[in-house]
Amino acid sequence: MKNHPNTPDLEKSTRTLLLAAMLTKGWKLPTTAEEIKFVDSLSVEPIEIPNSLKSASAVFEEIMRPRSEPVARLTVDASDSCDNLALAAREGGVISESIRALMDLDRANAEGNAIDDTKPK
Repeated sequence: MKNHPNTPDLEKSTRTLLLAAMLTKGWKLPTTAEEIKFVDSLSVEPIEIPNSLKSASAVFEEIMRPRSEPVARLTVDASDSCDNLALAAREGGVISESIRALMDLDRANAEGNAIDDTKPK
């Protein structure tokens, strides 16, 4: 393999090109006076910010503005959503009475008011 006599120059050139690309794409913010000069020298058209985005309070007011239509509508009765989720978790399969009893016992245990008939008294 041929040795390149200017390897440090090649490395410096590669770093310079990489830095320039990162600055140009906006992947790196300029941190030195030299980098700021480089970014300022780019022939990039200025981006006009819409008036609605120039003020933080205007952005906040737009977000909080009441809407005439809700963003999303629920199409399911939320009162039995837990049962629907439990059934969906089992891919809609039939749940036997013994499994249903275990599920109810597990729920009662989680809520702290279980009566376990399986333990000896």
